[in-house]
Amino acid sequence: MIKRAFTMKLKPGGLAEYKRHHDGIWPELVAEIERQGIAQITIFENDPVLF
Repeated sequence: MIKRAFTMKLKPGGLAEYKRHHDGIWPELVAEIERQGIAQITIFENDPVLF
């Protein structure tokens, strides 16, 4: 199994906006992720850092 990781630092106060953008994931995107064989995506948060 291949695993990839990265970190991303959000702008101050940006966590709520980030979550809002990712709450309504498109069904087509979910289907494509599954088609590519990706079984799980995990994002941890330690405001303002995502990893």
